[in-house]
Amino acid sequence: MRHLRIILIFSLFFSTGVLLHAQKLWGTVYDEKGNLLPFSTITVKGTSSGVTANNKAQYSFQLKSGTYTIVCQHIGYEAVEKTISVSNDTQQLDFILKVQYLSLKEFVVDNKGENPAYEIIRQAIKKRNYYNSQVNGFSCDLYGKDMIKLRNLPKRVMGQKVDEEDRQTMGVDSSDKGIIYLSESVSKLAVEQPNKFKLEVLSSRVSGSNSFGFTFPAFVNMYQNNVTVFDQGFNKRGFVSPIARNIAALSIGPSASCMACKYPKACSCAERACWICTFR
Repeated sequence: MRHLRIILIFSLFFSTGVLLHAQKLWGTVYDEKGNLLPFSTITVKGTSSGVTANNKAQYSFQLKSGTYTIVCQHIGYEAVEKTISVSNDTQQLDFILKVQYLSLKEFVVDNKGENPAYEIIRQAIKKRNYYNSQVNGFSCDLYGKDMIKLRNLPKRVMGQKVDEEDRQTMGVDSSDKGIIYLSESVSKLAVEQPNKFKLEVLSSRVSGSNSFGFTFPAFVNMYQNNVTVFDQGFNKRGFVSPIARNIAALSIGPSASCMACKYPKACSCAERACWICTFR
């Protein structure tokens, strides 16, 4: 018991000594017009110490005696640095930040050059088969969350009046706002080329929409010529990938060069990306 009393007394003395050597620095952050800048960031330069101003643009923290450079920052304003010597007294340090103006160098826009996006698409088409075969399969833990939130429930939907009973069933508040659907699930997922797919649902919780959920994951592979969504349930024909093999035929026409190898009339590239090579 005596040893415990000594430890408590020593701890109290030590903490009191630390407080005596740590002084309070506080202040307020303004803009040039005197308006408050709440939630500004105030840090001690060269360290990881710092605080965020409150909603009244006021901040405070403890510093030991010494000389520090205090940095104040706020989005859209120039950062300000101030050097201060902290003594044994509480000190006030206010900041006034100037609006930050950014200027761009002069540049010319004309229609003489080629759209740089074309070259990006050319490279993507060239590497399409390579990247499509890089991953043979994968497995992962999956957490899915879907939510439908109404900002304002209309009085009519597709010409049909929304009754008061329907409003109450949806769970919206008096301002016709609220979450009308929420779904969460935890699953294990395994995928293997070309079309093996396994989904093990460990837990699921759905509220709203009579428990009809949208927790099934969707995978979109842009490296295939034809892209399917929701296992062709959304569109049986699928969608043409923007980097499909013969997408060049739709975008550059018969008089332009091949998007993959730039040959004007006869394409000899391995990807056969131009309309001549695709259809001859």
